[in-house]
Formats: sequence, C-alpha cells, structure tokens
Amino acid sequence: MTHLISSQVTVMAVMTFCGLTTGLVTDIFRIFIHRFIAGHKFLTIIIKVLYCFTVAFLISDYLFYSNSGKITPISCIFFGVGLWLWNRYLHGIITPRF
Repeated sequence: MTHLISSQVTVMAVMTFCGLTTGLVTDIFRIFIHRFIAGHKFLTIIIKVLYCFTVAFLISDYLFYSNSGKITPISCIFFGVGLWLWNRYLHGIITPRF
C-alpha cells in the first residue's frame, strides 16, 4: 500500500470516529442541559458555547492527528459519515429518563 492510500485510510477512519465522538458529546450535552439547567436561559447559553468549543477542539485535534490539520473534502465527508452512523445506530444508547 502506498503512502497516499494509507494516509487517506487513516484520515477516513479517524474522522469517522471523530463524527461518532461528536455525536456522543452532543447527546451528553443535551441530556445535561435538559436535566440540570432547563429553566435557566443564561446557563443554557454558556453550556452551548462550551459545547461549541468542545466540538471545535475535537475536530481540530482529530484533524491534527490524522492529516496535520488540513481540512480536506474527504475528512469532511467522513466526519459526516461518523455523525450519520451515530444518529442511525447508536443514538438510542444514551436515553434520558424524563
């Protein structure tokens, strides 16, 4: 396998797992907001901003590991594939008890 193919396979796998991790983090933040701070608008905004920073850190860290921080179409596609896999197959694992 050439270096280009192995690097692309690495990017595909790592960004798919980044999408899966982002889906998990999204569900955790949603459950936290709904259970603990549902009535407080200001705290909800702060937690949502913290969520955005967390997801941005995840994406940048995964991209730096797999592709030296370069954003390529293949990395965006497989990030979306990871999110789709989370929503399709794993979304029901963490179910809040409301």
